[in-house]
Amino acid sequence: MNGKKNRVRGCYSRAMGLRVSQNIKNNLLNIPTSNMTKEQKSLLNFFNNKHKAFPTIGLTQHDFDNGTFRIRNPGKYVLLENIIFNPNEGNDFFPTQQQISSGLYPELMNGPYHLGFFAAIAVETENVIIDLNNKTLKQSEKHAFQQRFYSNIELANSPFIPKQGPGDFKGTTTYKPAKNVLVMNGKLGKSSHHGIHSNKADNVILHNLDITNFEVAGIALNGSSNSILSNINIHDNTQNIPILSTYSQARFIRKHLDRIPDSSSINILGSDITLETIKNNLNNKLNETFTAFKNGQQLPENIFKNNEAEKGYDGNVYGIVLNVNGVVINNFIQERTPSMVGNKNIYLNNIKINNLSSNPLEIIGISDNSGECVINEAYGKNVQSGPVGDIIQFENIVSDKINIDGTYIRNVLSDAQFIVSKYSSNPKVTQCILDWASENTNLKEKAIDEEEYYYVTGRDSMSHTMKGNIGLFISGGINIKGDNVYISNIKNLATPKSFTNNNICPTIRSNQPFVATNNITVSSNNININNVNILNTQNLHTPL
Repeated sequence: MNGKKNRVRGCYSRAMGLRVSQNIKNNLLNIPTSNMTKEQKSLLNFFNNKHKAFPTIGLTQHDFDNGTFRIRNPGKYVLLENIIFNPNEGNDFFPTQQQISSGLYPELMNGPYHLGFFAAIAVETENVIIDLNNKTLKQSEKHAFQQRFYSNIELANSPFIPKQGPGDFKGTTTYKPAKNVLVMNGKLGKSSHHGIHSNKADNVILHNLDITNFEVAGIALNGSSNSILSNINIHDNTQNIPILSTYSQARFIRKHLDRIPDSSSINILGSDITLETIKNNLNNKLNETFTAFKNGQQLPENIFKNNEAEKGYDGNVYGIVLNVNGVVINNFIQERTPSMVGNKNIYLNNIKINNLSSNPLEIIGISDNSGECVINEAYGKNVQSGPVGDIIQFENIVSDKINIDGTYIRNVLSDAQFIVSKYSSNPKVTQCILDWASENTNLKEKAIDEEEYYYVTGRDSMSHTMKGNIGLFISGGINIKGDNVYISNIKNLATPKSFTNNNICPTIRSNQPFVATNNITVSSNNININNVNILNTQNLHTPL
């Protein structure tokens, strides 16, 4: 079983501290050091001089067949063959009850794995080398279709720090970021989110990597300090994505439906609809969609299908994100505050970012607070939303889609979102909206005019503030240096919506969601990147 393989036994070298040294002996990685800090030189020296002391563990496809390979002991982990991550297909790609009960994959309704396997490799300790050994690590096509939140490598035991994310990713576990980690020599292929993702991982070296076929970002380091990125080629993110974000929202809401008493019902358009009916309708549409995909058929015409699949992901895409600790979901930060952690002392060397594009869809939501315009919150905190922060997509459920107005037009996802909210102790859909769905009344009259709600613009499907497509995004950085950074062909294929209602929060619509930018640096100090070559950045849209 994968659980036994993940509990690597043997004699491990004790934790090895980093000594400050400016002398690099046996520079095996061949990274130029002239612009490094003494701490970065010490980190490089550590891996150069200590790598032979690490116990070596070979990894094969078998180690990944039943779930995430959790690295919980120091060592050098070497891929012995190409890896395609396709875990537990017979269990809908989720941890089995045995894996959950054993504690291998903490789940239930909280814990890191409650929304599925979020990574092929999770590094939960210090003093680790991951040698891809010129092999490829990637997500399978079927797993990418079913698990829309995933990174090939996560430098922690959870994709979110405590109290962040679309659910409780902590549970009874303690958040454990990686430290003193080297990932090198290979290719990271298909991923429905990131190639490499981290929060609060310090002393990280990423070297000699080819990262491609991702949907959100090649690399996202949030809150890292004293790190080195060298000889990295990030290019050609995934195009031709057949489904929209509504698909993953529908998959994730099923666990919340299971928490509702079986006898439950909700009044919709004047009729009582049972929980069983809502669950069956949802599961039938999901199964119908996945079956068509597996069989190589055209997807059915439903709310999950991406009718502009050839344009790619329906959110923003980034090449490299260097951010302070935590999620990169709200608007651009205005200043770096004392409470912000990390994103300090990072060195970039020989970085190439090219051929990135997506088709981000602006989702116009409705506020959940009457008479008050609140912005820059994500995961549905100030808009009508489902249980994992999935914004209610009113354009799909109203009779007047252009003006986002009119009576309720049912679909399987919104019915599920409404009944979950009705029986939730922390409802994210207000009674006003539930009454609208029940009474067959006019949305604008009911919510906007009478209750003084607002339309909320500039959000994606998870209510994140859209920031456009960006090659290199540095947010709140301090002392970030670099040599030889090449960025080219960053595109944004989005088409702005012609929504002109006056009851908008904010009152002036932003053009930012539809912009493509080679690099953006905000609220940062002492950023110095030499020999930057930037070409062909395109905004393919009509301005608002």
